[in-house]
Amino acid sequence: MNAEGTSEVLRLARDRYCNWRQRGTARTRTTDAHQQAEILKSEKEDSLKKLSQAERILAEGRDRVNKLEEDNAKLRRAFEQSMSRINRMSMDSDYFVDRRIVIKLLVTYFQRNHSKEVLDLMVRMLGFSDEDKQRIGVAQQGAGKGVVRGVLGIPGRLVGGLWSGGSAESNANMASENQGDLPYA
Repeated sequence: MNAEGTSEVLRLARDRYCNWRQRGTARTRTTDAHQQAEILKSEKEDSLKKLSQAERILAEGRDRVNKLEEDNAKLRRAFEQSMSRINRMSMDSDYFVDRRIVIKLLVTYFQRNHSKEVLDLMVRMLGFSDEDKQRIGVAQQGAGKGVVRGVLGIPGRLVGGLWSGGSAESNANMASENQGDLPYA
């Protein structure tokens, strides 16, 4: 073999060695790329799972907010209806008399042998019409100043509050506080 042949063989061997090394490097890079692709694929799947879970939580949160808004609207309507009912009742309460007072008046009326004072008080408290007054034979004269305390055993300002349309709540509170003072004997 001559020098040219030897140098040709050395060049071929060197080229072959370089190709072999390049293939090894390419194989390593390909393996690394496949591993990196697997890692990225796994990360992508994890991210998709987390995204799906976050979307589900968000949808549940929206559903809950919608439910709370519906409940709030229902409660608001119920509250407004209750307030309207309370307002109507408070306007109507000017025409109501506590049944305990009426019972006490009737009991006292009969205990005192059909007392004119008690009858006059009932007529005023219950707002009898002139026709009703004539039917029961009540004269137009006024009763004495101590009629309320004498009949009910409670201050006249309490009953006066009922006549003048004072608040039903304050009258009820005063009536319940004074209820123990009412004589039933």
